[in-house]
Amino acid sequence: MTMLIMLSLNGVAQKVNPKLQEKFDAQLTEMTEVMELDESQQAKVKELITKVHFERQKVRKQHEKGTEEFKNGNKAITKNYHQALRGFCSNEQMKALFANYKKKKANKTK
Repeated sequence: MTMLIMLSLNGVAQKVNPKLQEKFDAQLTEMTEVMELDESQQAKVKELITKVHFERQKVRKQHEKGTEEFKNGNKAITKNYHQALRGFCSNEQMKALFANYKKKKANKTK
C-alpha cells in the first residue's frame, strides 16, 4: 500500500509520494548542513521546497519546454524562492548556500 503525504499549500492539498518526499528530505538535509539551519528555518525550507516543486510542475504542464513562457516562469519561481529564503536566512547562510551551489556546479563540469 502506497502512503501519500498531504501538504496544504496556499489552501490547496498537494499529494507528495514517498519517493519525492525522500528527494525533498535529502535536499533539506544538505541545506541544513551547508547553511546550519535551525529547526524553525528547516520547517520553512521544507515547505518552500515543496511549494517550488509544485509551482515548477504547473509551469511544465502549462508551457512547452524551451519556450520563453517556460523560461520566464521558472526564472520567476527561482527569484521568489531566493527572496523567500532571504526572508528568514542570514546573509552568511545565503553565502554558504551559493558557495555550495558554485562548488557543485564546478564539479559537474569536470
